[in-house]
Amino acid sequence: MLKKVLKILTFIAVIAVLGVLFLGRNGLLNLYRIDKENQSLSQSIDSAQQLLEAKYLKIYLLQNDSFYMESTARTLYGMSKPNEQIYIFVDSVNNPKP
Repeated sequence: MLKKVLKILTFIAVIAVLGVLFLGRNGLLNLYRIDKENQSLSQSIDSAQQLLEAKYLKIYLLQNDSFYMESTARTLYGMSKPNEQIYIFVDSVNNPKP
């Protein structure tokens, strides 16, 4: 009878330890979820950092490279020099005639 009670108590203890190990606040399932979230956030940080570096490069070029500043003004804002005609070429593949 005592052996049977000890077996049951041991079984309950093992189940409790496994439950805490896998399902607890610091359990393996929660750690796995946190690790996945950490990887996702790291990827977001990397992409945001690349975007930030591209913006810093553009700012630097606009401040220091007159050719880049002129080409940007011409393409984005349609600026032209006096007595200069601007031709806009439309790609017929992307914009077919009706």
